[in-house]
Amino acid sequence: MKHNKLHLNKSTGHKIPDGYFDKVEEALWDQTKLSSQIDVHGFDVPTNYFDTFDAKVLRKLSIEKASTPKTLPFWTWKTSLYITGIAASILVLLGIFINSKNNIDFNDLETVSIENYLSEEDFSVQDLVVLNSEDYVLFEGFDDSEIPDSTIENYLLEHSSLDDLEFISEP
Repeated sequence: MKHNKLHLNKSTGHKIPDGYFDKVEEALWDQTKLSSQIDVHGFDVPTNYFDTFDAKVLRKLSIEKASTPKTLPFWTWKTSLYITGIAASILVLLGIFINSKNNIDFNDLETVSIENYLSEEDFSVQDLVVLNSEDYVLFEGFDDSEIPDSTIENYLLEHSSLDDLEFISEP
């Protein structure tokens, strides 16, 4: 519409000839007078038309049946994409739900993560003593193990500074 500049035109474009509505009634009456005078309607059916009509229709139907209808192939590239997408999503879901391990026990934790947790939290010696009580035994056999003094000394020398060793006194 903008190419023809019709949006700038303010008139409707429809005009009625002068005296049109004055002559409409006369034109309608003239038309009805003419139609009443005509005896033959102008449409004739050929002789024996309806006798051969069935045969013509059946012949056309048999021609249409003889031609092969348009068939769509079942396997297209779109169906293969849909199938591979569904299979991939099922494999991902199965991989997530089957390989998830819900039962985590104490042996699964690394020693380093336990040490980091204990060093980052503000535990006092009394809190750790509670863990070693009879009612709440976390480490079974911890008290029964005998560690030689030389092993303890070597560990302290390797993993502590001189400031830490000031507070250790010999028994």
